[in-house]
Amino acid sequence: MTLVVAGVAAGTGWMISDTLISGGTIQLRDREYQIKCLPSQDRQALVSFSGDAHNGAKLIERAAAMPSGEGVIHMLCEAQIEHKKLDFLYMFLDEGGPRLYKISGGNANQVLATYIGEKNAFEEFQRIRHATEIDPVPHSFENFIFGTRAPSEIPDTVSHVTVSMLRLFMRRATHDVGGWAVPYVLVREGAYMCGYAHGVSDPIFDILTPGEVIPHGTAEAGGYGLSVTEFGQLEGMVVYRRQIPGGLVLIREAAGYRTAFIEGTPAKFRAKAASELGKQVDIFFGDTPLGIPESIIIFRDEGGQPAVAIAKRGNDLSFAVLNLATPFRTKGPLDFQKGSKSVAVKNLNLTLAEDKSHVVLELLIDGKVAGESTLNAKELDAVIAGLGHFRAALPEQVSPEPNQSGGSQEFVVIDPAWRTVQSPHGDIDGIVMRLRHIGLGWVSFLLPRHEGRALGKWLTENSAEQVKPE
Repeated sequence: MTLVVAGVAAGTGWMISDTLISGGTIQLRDREYQIKCLPSQDRQALVSFSGDAHNGAKLIERAAAMPSGEGVIHMLCEAQIEHKKLDFLYMFLDEGGPRLYKISGGNANQVLATYIGEKNAFEEFQRIRHATEIDPVPHSFENFIFGTRAPSEIPDTVSHVTVSMLRLFMRRATHDVGGWAVPYVLVREGAYMCGYAHGVSDPIFDILTPGEVIPHGTAEAGGYGLSVTEFGQLEGMVVYRRQIPGGLVLIREAAGYRTAFIEGTPAKFRAKAASELGKQVDIFFGDTPLGIPESIIIFRDEGGQPAVAIAKRGNDLSFAVLNLATPFRTKGPLDFQKGSKSVAVKNLNLTLAEDKSHVVLELLIDGKVAGESTLNAKELDAVIAGLGHFRAALPEQVSPEPNQSGGSQEFVVIDPAWRTVQSPHGDIDGIVMRLRHIGLGWVSFLLPRHEGRALGKWLTENSAEQVKPE
């Protein structure tokens, strides 16, 4: 059985499939896996099938090897007439962007969104995708991390559809669709695979304290952890499950995928894969001591309450839940490329150079670059300082409280350098406190004496080592 969903929106196409083969004479204990969605060799198209796994896999391999375009649609229509139990989805780039076709009954129909495979599985998937209420895993923390190398901005729809597919697999009692989800996007630069991690902790919220780091889920207590990443550049994929622990690497070859099974903890899995395959692999999980974080990001839920704190060390993350009392959901971007993506504000676009030596500022008029300036670190410091002065002069003052809007994020610098001196001016008595922000530079504050004493008292009283209740 199969479920493949696809759509086109805002100039981006996406196609997401399951990987499980079941039904017929295949028992659950003997279930097998098959890649049902492929990028074309010219990276200008995506193709997938549902139905007969043997012929379907061969036909999408043939389609992927052909030059992208309408010739592939004709071939798939003829193949579908010959193999009536097969259906296909085909998406390719033309001058107007991605075009999506559903090929069934010997006909090809252009659509904006569709599916192939199990109808009742799709209906259940749609209920999950469009649900407005929160349906949490009891006493557990569910997290989903999603990313791609695609240079174009990817709509939130793609990640939302992917996690909805994964939730479908977890809930579907018949186990007729599942395995792991394989997401691809088709943007103007071509086809790209999307990587992700999906995890559910053990049901431990009744013993956790707010801010305590959440351990990875265990198979014994019902936890779950899955990482799916790209192998090389469209050379295959890496599928790792924490509960084995271990997984497999699927290596793309001329007539399908070669599979390498590798067991071990994340560190051992990476080492064995590099040794056996001659190439480094990426997975979202780690098992080595992480040390002091580089930064912490606090995510607020839809109601504006602090929900989750994520500590970041390079690409390694750890999670702490701040709200253990009520179900919540929150989302936001995480930068794994250390600022390599562009930031756009109205008609200004700022981009960090690949070698991180400077920032390019572009002025856009009607979507086209009308002017450009290159700023090094010192020049960027001057711009930031100038913007700070201008912001302070605006009648609309900075909020007297931290941003508490629903879904907002707060970036927390770890262990900043600080300096203090006496007030430099006789009109106000107090202490100057300077804090070093890694992005904004040194920020100076003058605290009146009574505020300095109050702050010192609070810090002293709350700096003692906390003893966790037994």
